[in-house]
Amino acid sequence: MSAEESYEHTTFPSRKTTFPLFADEAGDGWLQLLNLVMHCGTVKGEGKGEKRAGVLNAIVTVKLGGEEGIPPCFGIDADELDAYYRRSFPVSSSQGVKQLDGAVERLQRDHDNPVVILASADRDAAGIVSITFSILDGRLYATCVLGSDDAYNAWPLNALSLVRLLAEVSRRVGVPADSATLISQSAYIGEGDWGKARAQLDQWFERPLPLQADPAGLFVFGVEDVRARALFVGPDVDTVLWEGESADPEEMMRYIVDTMPWLSAQHIRYLGEEAARLARALREGTPYEQG
Repeated sequence: MSAEESYEHTTFPSRKTTFPLFADEAGDGWLQLLNLVMHCGTVKGEGKGEKRAGVLNAIVTVKLGGEEGIPPCFGIDADELDAYYRRSFPVSSSQGVKQLDGAVERLQRDHDNPVVILASADRDAAGIVSITFSILDGRLYATCVLGSDDAYNAWPLNALSLVRLLAEVSRRVGVPADSATLISQSAYIGEGDWGKARAQLDQWFERPLPLQADPAGLFVFGVEDVRARALFVGPDVDTVLWEGESADPEEMMRYIVDTMPWLSAQHIRYLGEEAARLARALREGTPYEQG
């Protein structure tokens, strides 16, 4: 099926709102967002023009790691990005420049409080509501809130513009940039773009990802006195953050997942694998080796 042909949208059941996504670069963040909307987006607008598939409160965080180029999946060039940034981003107007200068000055004076730039009220600046800069542990974060967000056409330009703005503020404040987060209060893809979005996913969305370390820390498991035991240590393996034990490894893993929702998805999958290894060791009385 070509990108221009009709695409039948099938909606998977979901909780309908609040979807946190994490990526190491903007291209993968966009593909995760497309995957979310194409699978879980509720279709609206039937009989009222073009249908849309959309989700509420999609949150995409892009971890920055140095020079950020334009991902090939975006299909845009530097001139298009420059024009969009100058025309549509909240800091493009004279009032926006004043807000940016004031934000930089406040961040230079005070690292403890966030600084907000508001979009102009007299225009629909790419659906942008606000941009907030925060400094935590000596690193700079940016959060962009979008109202109605065209996830297929506008999100890539907004993401790269936010990364560019974050890099400028980082340079002027003298604090290294950590990550950029885009919160789409209503992320949608129009029916005319469903086929194109599916084609992008077929070409670029490669899964599973290589195993990645969880910045939250890591678990050390063992078996002692017919009980599964666990330690959760910091990333540098120098601090014990939590410890627990249970005769039921699956119960212990459920407790960990329910009380530590900040763990990465890969880490949670790993916990399931270790629960099976621990249960086997306890059931069969064989030595346990952590995978």
